[in-house]
Amino acid sequence: MILYKYTTYENALKILLEQKFRYTQPYCFNDPFELYPIIEEYFNNEQFEEMLEFVTQSPWIDDVYNTTIREGYDKLNNLQKSIIPYEQFFAIQKNKIQCEIRKKKLPLKELIRENIKKVDIDELMNLEYHKLINSLIGILSLSSKNNNILMWGHYANSNVGVVIKINANKNYFEYLDKVHYSNDRPKIKLSKMDYTTQESIDSYKKVFFNKSLDWSYEAEYRDIKPLIKGSNLGKEDNNGFPIILFDFPIEIVEGI
Repeated sequence: MILYKYTTYENALKILLEQKFRYTQPYCFNDPFELYPIIEEYFNNEQFEEMLEFVTQSPWIDDVYNTTIREGYDKLNNLQKSIIPYEQFFAIQKNKIQCEIRKKKLPLKELIRENIKKVDIDELMNLEYHKLINSLIGILSLSSKNNNILMWGHYANSNVGVVIKINANKNYFEYLDKVHYSNDRPKIKLSKMDYTTQESIDSYKKVFFNKSLDWSYEAEYRDIKPLIKGSNLGKEDNNGFPIILFDFPIEIVEGI
């Protein structure tokens, strides 16, 4: 399979001489909803009830703050914990409960349930998830077309530039896949994602390889790499984002 990289003359020269591609953080993309899924379920009912049980078993409020909420939080999977750190979740709940614990006569379980529902978990998770993704992964965007006037306008310099012809059948690309275009934002349930099940893998693919129909003219393929494996030379782009580069074998370039 042959794919193409649209770029300016200046960038093409750097790419070919240094044999490095930049893998870009989603924050830098034109689409504000890029890699910004709708998180439908952060906790499942079982996790939520188990957390409440841990909390309400404690006879002392200090234990609630210092021990049992921690134990409840520890029941969550690693992805959930990476999205919202314990300290942040703990602070939200403590501030709410502390102000109301002596004012209401509700059972402790009901009071805690009430306070958790007041927190806009979905919006909080979306923001934190997006921050996490931008700190972890970079994307190389390619196209299956080499003669699209809109692509020249967006990624060259006033419609003047270079298209690098790339053989995508080489072993360089680890997570290369076709982008699917839809007007529906991807939806995921973090409570069911554990990195190993097919459902989790399919959910990740929807997030990483999905864009709005408005961008379908790009005919995009993208490769994903963990930013930690790239070279950070201490340089930033015009938006202040670090430029992370990855070496590639010159053999994958078949022409310009």
